[in-house]
Amino acid sequence: MHLVLPTLATAIAGYVVALLAKQLQRAGIQLTDAQDERLRAIVRDAIRYAEEQARRNPLTGSEKRAIAVNQSVARVPSISVDTAERVVDQQLPVVRAELAPKPSTPATFGRTN
Repeated sequence: MHLVLPTLATAIAGYVVALLAKQLQRAGIQLTDAQDERLRAIVRDAIRYAEEQARRNPLTGSEKRAIAVNQSVARVPSISVDTAERVVDQQLPVVRAELAPKPSTPATFGRTN
């Protein structure tokens, strides 16, 4: 299960990125790979910021999403709110997989068997 969720999240993220690229292409907007990766990194940072805010003050999922979208638009004013929402939805599984607790390894107490 610990391997399935991150793998599934990555596969879904790739699919959504392809859909987003098609939508942007239809709108006449072309993003280079570097710009696309930078946008996704900014959105992931915005999602992490929203999660941090939720740890301090209880927030609903829609409130966290709104914070992430607003942060994304504030940092990249050239994107629309709709585009920011799509990218936030696409990057959310990636960030959740990153923030998920990692399985602990058993203590070896110096043994090397």
